[in-house]
Amino acid sequence: MNTDPWCTPGGQATADDNPDVKADCSDAQPAVIAQALDKVLAALGVDPGLKLTDLNGAGVLDWTDNGVATIKGSGLGSAISLGGEATANAHDYLSAALAYGFGSPSSAKADASFGSIASAVTLGGAVDATSLPLGFAFSTNADDPDAGTSASTTAFGGFAKATNVGDSMAFFFPDTGAKTVRSALYADAKITSTDSDTGATKNVSSCTSVAFIFQQSQEGDGPVVYAIKNPLDLGLDSILTKDDADGFGTLAGAFGAPDAISKILKVKLIPEFESDIVRISFQNGTPKIETDIPEWLGGPFGGQKSNDGAATQASAFTSAMGLRMVGSSPAAAEVTSSVLPAPATSATSDSPSSALTSNGPVSAPATSAPAPAIDSSPAVPAPSAPAPAPVESAPAVTPAPAPVEPAPAVEAPAPAVSAPSAPVIEAPSAPAPAATSDAPAVSLSTE
Repeated sequence: MNTDPWCTPGGQATADDNPDVKADCSDAQPAVIAQALDKVLAALGVDPGLKLTDLNGAGVLDWTDNGVATIKGSGLGSAISLGGEATANAHDYLSAALAYGFGSPSSAKADASFGSIASAVTLGGAVDATSLPLGFAFSTNADDPDAGTSASTTAFGGFAKATNVGDSMAFFFPDTGAKTVRSALYADAKITSTDSDTGATKNVSSCTSVAFIFQQSQEGDGPVVYAIKNPLDLGLDSILTKDDADGFGTLAGAFGAPDAISKILKVKLIPEFESDIVRISFQNGTPKIETDIPEWLGGPFGGQKSNDGAATQASAFTSAMGLRMVGSSPAAAEVTSSVLPAPATSATSDSPSSALTSNGPVSAPATSAPAPAIDSSPAVPAPSAPAPAPVESAPAVTPAPAPVEPAPAVEAPAPAVSAPSAPVIEAPSAPAPAATSDAPAVSLSTE
């Protein structure tokens, strides 16, 4: 990357023809962590395309007429400016602060504490990243400098990301929009927009995380959402999407930046909880409570949600009633009762009337009134009725174990029962025929 001026830790530089263009490294020390990592990567045979020690400095691109780049601290500090201000402060040896500001006006500030990384990159507008111990903060903004957008993140013991891509940059960054991600002991990420005429600032996207799973978020001027995140539904996010990172690499490559920068931007290293155990918001003073657990359970545990609501309701109903559904749809299903005994059939070769006989004797009343429901208990004496006359081809009736002779076979309706209630069999209106010569006649006696 062609920079003029450029400084390394402990030095400073100013453009020969413009005192307003300067690089300041006077408050920085050589990054021991960068030297150690370069040796480790070399021993492993890994070539990232650049050395971290080469990044440990500050500079202003040589074809701009203004810009200030500054690094501070004993950690890995790197700052590059193009027409704006870039400041990187890596306080401790085990820290890294990267600040890159392109565009005029633009402002990029990165501040890193012990064991943390802060990255602030802007192509117009302001970005600010603050990483507290064991925190990783990434702020990225690609928008028209006159749009007044800014992105800021703070992370302690975890991750925070704020990325904004304006429509004016869609040629290089196809995935436009604003997104904030947080997952930390404490993290805050927000994207705002300031009106250049009135100076009013409005929210674009913001979120806060406490103890990782307790989070608050708001999109635009929508309702504030309070959520308890699902710790078992964890995904990974990158600083930029793949397409946007490739676009950034193309744009930065025009300034001589190495390809490794775009590769780093699209690495998925930011954990993100993707569903909520419970989510509460207030709309017009009315609370709204939601959860993502049923939908999430459909994925990891192999469940599948049914899209046929009618079939699901019908199945639940029949199960509750002790029924079983057979068929491809509730309308065409054959319903059989699980509480009534199934009728046994005894057919002969020449009598269709013998398609259904009961497991036990069927009580036939003396009148045409409906008979009582079929009972599976042992045989009971039949009521008085006229003696049946013999009829040809009547089916033989097997006597029941009880000493009382069973009633003759009675013609029954079709096998399918249309309702779960017990079938009702009417007594014959004429005297029943007697047994044929093939079977002994059956007689019923009155008391």
